Amino acid sequence: MANGGGVQNGAGAGNSSPAAIAAASPKQGRAKTLDQVPAPKLVMFQKDQIQVGYNKMTGAGAGMYNMGNTCYLNSTLQALLHIPAFVNYLSSGCHEKECSISGFSSCTICIMYSTLRQTHQSNVIKPSKIYEKLKFICKHLMHGRQEDAHEFLRYLIESMQRCYFISKKVPKTLDSYSKETTPFNQIFGGYLRQELHCLKCRHVSITFQHFMDLMLDIKNADNIDAALIGYFKRETLSQEDMYKCEKCKQKVPAHKIYRIERPPMVLCIQLKRFNIMGGKNGRPVTLARNLDITRFIRWANDSGLSFTYNLTSLITHVGPSPNCGHYTAIGQAPNGTYYRFDDSSVNPTSVQNVLNTSAYVIFYEMTRASRDRYLAAMASSSNQTANSVYK
Repeated sequence: MANGGGVQNGAGAGNSSPAAIAAASPKQGRAKTLDQVPAPKLVMFQKDQIQVGYNKMTGAGAGMYNMGNTCYLNSTLQALLHIPAFVNYLSSGCHEKECSISGFSSCTICIMYSTLRQTHQSNVIKPSKIYEKLKFICKHLMHGRQEDAHEFLRYLIESMQRCYFISKKVPKTLDSYSKETTPFNQIFGGYLRQELHCLKCRHVSITFQHFMDLMLDIKNADNIDAALIGYFKRETLSQEDMYKCEKCKQKVPAHKIYRIERPPMVLCIQLKRFNIMGGKNGRPVTLARNLDITRFIRWANDSGLSFTYNLTSLITHVGPSPNCGHYTAIGQAPNGTYYRFDDSSVNPTSVQNVLNTSAYVIFYEMTRASRDRYLAAMASSSNQTANSVYK
């Protein structure tokens, strides 16, 4: 799924100034263009406004009371509230100052900011404002019923997107590429490039697909790197899946290749733990504390850029199915220590435990060095033509 769903294949000071960013990229002159994603007509929130790494030192944050089968909600909130880029955006107050959506309590973004502040004012909190808005976040969610944490995550981000559009009075006629420049798209969103190579006439069909997370198959993967390699490996379309070539005008054998065309600031990965029959794959998958995805970005090596990410938070699941069992979260505090959030319980945990837990949804944030070099290369790229900000 694109535009908000998983895409399947088959602690320190603020970020560097623009001058420092430019100085951080000795090879920027080589990058005439970077990605080939069509430019939006308007940019609502600039990518260089996203700051990675915590802007201020705080504690681990409060636990959250279980209000009746709400471990999925608690763990999702804890994972989001331990992603520095997301926390920095909420804490900046730039949305709260201009929000006028029928009062403070009706805006999901404002409620998330309120929840963030509460987590640093008490030992345990009750995220009741989010819980009360379940039907607004998604009409299919029910109070008192266990839900899939990944589905709730997607609905929650979509709800924040809707509130952002309302606060900005964004017209429904605005093009999709412009709608994909909200703060949440600039944090979590990226673009995939799909190439279909006709094996008969050699024609190559190229399409771009927006994504907010990647859904990785783990049937044959023991670690996160192997799962990513499996996702991006070249696929030969079989007789049953043959592709209708744009040039040949007939169904032909073809190779399908996925690459990242525009990397997200925060890479969200969902491991395919569950199948459509409700069963679960409990296979252990070892995570990486530092993840390098350079080889999966089409133009990265040619541009002399590298893309490394830090593990910031994750949602874990124990039990037989997404709607049965127990969810917890792990998040990294500004001091570098990881904590496990099990509803109202908050305890430090070792890196070894973090990397070998029953992960379901994982968040990796781009390192500051990668972000600075990337933004410098983007600034010098002739492909960056949309400079206006929607007001």
